[in-house]
Amino acid sequence: MSLAVESVASKVLSRQSVQEFLTIGHHDRDMSNINQKLVNILNPDTGLGAGRKEEQTDLYELLASERLADKAILYASAFGPLGSVFVHSVLVPKSSIKLRDKAGFTNWHGNPYDGPSCGMVYGGGERARVEYDKGALGASGMLAVARRLIFARSFDVLHSGDAYYELAQELTHAHGLHWVEERSAWCRLDERGDVEDVARVEISEGSTPGMKTTVVAISRKVLDLHMAATGTSVLQMFDSVVHRAEFHGFDGGVERQFVDTQNSLVMKYRVDSNEASYFRGAQILRPPLNALELGEAMLAKDREPKQHATYISQDFKNHRIAEVSCSPSALASYFERDSTLPLQTSPVFFRPEVLDKYKADPDKYKLESRSITCRNAWYLKTYDFNDAGQVHTMICYLGDLPYDEQLYWKSFNEKPKASISKRSFKTDFQGTFDDEGDPLDQLKDTLRVLSDLKPDWFSFREPKLLDQLHYPLTSSHKGWNEVIVTLAKCVTEGLEKRFLEKAARNLGSVGDPKWGSIKWVEELLKRIEVDDDRVPEICFPLFEVQRLRSKLGGTHASGGEANEIRKQLLKTYGTPLAHIKTLSAQLSESLAALGELLNRRALERAARWPSLSAQAIGPFAAS
Repeated sequence: MSLAVESVASKVLSRQSVQEFLTIGHHDRDMSNINQKLVNILNPDTGLGAGRKEEQTDLYELLASERLADKAILYASAFGPLGSVFVHSVLVPKSSIKLRDKAGFTNWHGNPYDGPSCGMVYGGGERARVEYDKGALGASGMLAVARRLIFARSFDVLHSGDAYYELAQELTHAHGLHWVEERSAWCRLDERGDVEDVARVEISEGSTPGMKTTVVAISRKVLDLHMAATGTSVLQMFDSVVHRAEFHGFDGGVERQFVDTQNSLVMKYRVDSNEASYFRGAQILRPPLNALELGEAMLAKDREPKQHATYISQDFKNHRIAEVSCSPSALASYFERDSTLPLQTSPVFFRPEVLDKYKADPDKYKLESRSITCRNAWYLKTYDFNDAGQVHTMICYLGDLPYDEQLYWKSFNEKPKASISKRSFKTDFQGTFDDEGDPLDQLKDTLRVLSDLKPDWFSFREPKLLDQLHYPLTSSHKGWNEVIVTLAKCVTEGLEKRFLEKAARNLGSVGDPKWGSIKWVEELLKRIEVDDDRVPEICFPLFEVQRLRSKLGGTHASGGEANEIRKQLLKTYGTPLAHIKTLSAQLSESLAALGELLNRRALERAARWPSLSAQAIGPFAAS
């Protein structure tokens, strides 16, 4: 029996055999595939060893796949009616690995549930004392210096006492990993700004009755980097027992050892005459490159020539519209007067829909009025939009983007329909400030002040909405409606009806309990004797944005009344952009006026209006 077992083990564990398995599709290299491999070890009807489970061919296949898979098991277990499987990986210094020390591979103890401890000890003729136990996996050799990578813990207060897992801090801190509960993974941001699962926990109840598997696996690329940098290797310990349904202990068979020096694997095993077996041992996983080799490879990759796209650009230096590369080597600066290359500042124009991707994902992209930032990935220093609604930027800034992002912008590239914006000309070419200011930016600044100072009459409940508030650059009804709804959420929903009503009633107003917050603003302004022509000037923008929200938003957006309102607005303002600019300016002035008036009146009437304080009513000091 032992010769048959070792023959199967040698074949499956060989690198050539692994390649054969990869070719015929046995290695999908994902978490579900690891789960299936665990199930195959214990399920008599699946896997490579179907019908001869005591030889544990599927265990060898799991171990062999670990050497080439793009995810490495840190901890895995499977329990079922026909046995159990356990895998646990730890870091060991390369210098501590000795294949001749077979006991170090087979006589390990401990699991992720064990770990350091600190407390009182006594006995053995010694006095009571406190000691720290680092929780070593063995008394000598590589097991004594092994470092744990995964910890299993439980706490009755959390998760109903169920076990949960913690990754070693030397991994989480060094590689910028954070636990994300909804992904059941330790994550970071990749070079595109997307959330990347680096290590993941998966617990599943298998289709086999009574089968439960747990897998904690980490990106092999990250693990290889860590091993190379720390001069370590992974000791992957395993223990697997399989048997028939009626199992009352091992009967017959002799414990033997198997050593695969090529793959640094040592195990002891026993197969009895009742088709039961246990296999216990460990294998070494090494990084393919050492610290110097990996460093050189990473440096070479960083120095690879970067790809650059071409764009239809306004090459004003050569008085033409031409296809121009955004590569720095294809552009000239102002100081290269003799060069015939287009200037780095040559404008490039795009359809306004180019911004839709960034507007739709405010968690990933920060879309400012003049710049765009993709978290942890890239930054577009400046952009603007001209009178034709085209988005434009300088070609040199496009060259700073990743190539796939360059291609995304290229798909919206078009010839200029108008010159660059006046604001861009002043700030980007003349180097002066834009003294006119932007209405939407001014409104956002006003709302940020209110959010910071928290006056009693206004509560900005969703400050993140400011990141979603952008001009509509197209004639799309949907985009226009969304901006109006967001404006209403930012402004009118912030007005505190309870406070405004109480303040007005304290000044003698009878009012109507059915009134909304804007109506109470109007009533309060009248009660504090604001000029009759000033009250509607302040309140009109508030009433207007709320009216447009009710008529153009939601179920009313496509009705006949909504279409008529849009026609009138376009007749008055020309474009959705111009309308929102005007409305934003009016709303900003209204909020500023409210802050100033309420603050001043509070100071004048503090004696007979005790429920309000000057600080609480308004954030703007009276002039």
